[in-house]
Amino acid sequence: TTNNYKQALLGWTQYILTKDKEFLRKGIIYSFTVLSFFGGACLGAWSVYILNVRGAYVAFIPLVLARILIAVGESPVEDETPAELAEEAVLLEEELPKELPK
Repeated sequence: TTNNYKQALLGWTQYILTKDKEFLRKGIIYSFTVLSFFGGACLGAWSVYILNVRGAYVAFIPLVLARILIAVGESPVEDETPAELAEEAVLLEEELPKELPK
């Protein structure tokens, strides 16, 4: 976390000095990383304080959400329209041999 904090501060400082959008992006990403870590630590401490040992099960909520996001990110996306797919199918069909060799 200390390196993430350092990278966030460097990103924001470099953005203020140079106005380069890449440093702004770096500052935002690392700031959210640090805030997410802090928020997770607070949520974990609070859940264990309220629910005792069973509070550790609260950690499964973000794990399940992360797994769902990973699964959604891995699903294929069709880039072609149905007309383009039909045209490609016709071209592939023309490339196939008419008769199978005996």
